[in-house]
Amino acid sequence: MNLFEQENLIYIPPKQPLLNPQTSEGLEILGTFCRRLSKVQLELKLINRNNVNLTDFAIQLNKNSFGLSLDQNSSSLFPQYLSPFQSVDITFDLNLTDFQGPSEPINSVQLAFRTNLGVFFTQATFSLHILFNEEGMLDQSDFLNLWPQYGAIGEYTIQIDNINNIGTVKLLREKLHKNNVFTVADRFIDNKHYLFLSLKLDNGNLFLLELGFYQLPVQQCTLTIKPTNSELIYTILEAVGNILKS
Repeated sequence: MNLFEQENLIYIPPKQPLLNPQTSEGLEILGTFCRRLSKVQLELKLINRNNVNLTDFAIQLNKNSFGLSLDQNSSSLFPQYLSPFQSVDITFDLNLTDFQGPSEPINSVQLAFRTNLGVFFTQATFSLHILFNEEGMLDQSDFLNLWPQYGAIGEYTIQIDNINNIGTVKLLREKLHKNNVFTVADRFIDNKHYLFLSLKLDNGNLFLLELGFYQLPVQQCTLTIKPTNSELIYTILEAVGNILKS
């Protein structure tokens, strides 16, 4: 597999509207959160829909459940000005700092943007895969010890449809691995293929999963999770589903 093919396995959600130019003095912003080379990043596209230059740019991440914050040099990444009907793409590296208080939904973050024409507020949501840590791989003995223990907390199963035609088990494992979802074991039981998976968030929360499917290419599967933190169950399942569908 070449470098380009490996990059294609990394899930980067499409940019979503963050600011509407009609309510933010002509500033339109599209954005997405992603993870590259162990760094959480915020990718933005700024578009000036006004008839005057936009200047004095600044950004701030406010209340969020995971302590996402900007690097100190973030303001230096903005252009000095943005001419009418011009655009610019900017990528910010994010840090994880102390807990800032619960946000609703839990995978949301409040943002503030400033220009010479005012300050504008919005809220964005992110796929939790951006917090999947590179050190989330368990060995089989640890997995087997933890699986029955986690069952006491709860076990949840969903069905995932519209998977992106993954043609081989090797490719399925590789796609998950590139997004820090690690295959601990691979079994074939009663005509169904199972992958036993582990992942860990940057804050240390560990999750065990079981992915099952009947045939290749994989277009549909079941996904079972045994969590240490029940409030993250559905955002974790959604994030792994997003990876499989991408």
